[in-house]
Amino acid sequence: MASPASPEYTSGEREFQVTRDRHLEKFDRLKQANSRQQQDLDVDLSGTQLKKWVVNISKKSLTDHQTGVLQKGLNFAVTPDKVPVEDFVVATESACLHLSPSSAEQLRSEVAGILRTAKPPKPNITKQEREALKELKKEKDLLILPADKGKAAVVMDRTDYEEKRHLTSSEEDSRGIKS
Repeated sequence: MASPASPEYTSGEREFQVTRDRHLEKFDRLKQANSRQQQDLDVDLSGTQLKKWVVNISKKSLTDHQTGVLQKGLNFAVTPDKVPVEDFVVATESACLHLSPSSAEQLRSEVAGILRTAKPPKPNITKQEREALKELKKEKDLLILPADKGKAAVVMDRTDYEEKRHLTSSEEDSRGIKS
C-alpha cells in the first residue's frame, strides 16, 4: 500500500478531488435546473386556478365538495370501495373454458387464494367527495358535460340543455342539414 507521501497516492488523491469537485458542481447545476423546472410546473391549487375547470350555468349552486370532485376532471377514475370479486371470478371462468381441466382447477385455486387475501385499494377521494359524487348522480335535473373547448366540466339544467338541443336541431332542419 502506498504512503500518503508517495507520488502515486497524491496523484490519485488529486484525481479523486478533481472528479469529486466536478461531480458536485454538476449536481448543483442539476439541482438548480430542476428547481427552475419545478417552479414552472407549480400550479396554483388554492382554488383560483381550479375554478376555471368547473362552469356552473345551472340554477342550483354546487357545494364545495361537489365542485372539488368535478375539478378532478370528467376522466377521473374513482377507486372502488371493495375488490370487484365477481368481475375476477367471471374473467377467471371465461379463461378456464380454454384450458385443460387440471390447469383450470389450478388457476381457480390460485385466483381464490389471491382474492381471499386481497385488500381494497386506497381511496383517491375523501368520504365527503364520494358523497358529493353520489348526490350529483342522484340529481336528475342536472347535466354535467364536457365544454366545447378545453377540459372544463359544464353543469347545466336538463331543461335548458333540451331547449338548446331542440333549437339547434330545428335550425339544422331549416337549413337542410342532415345529421
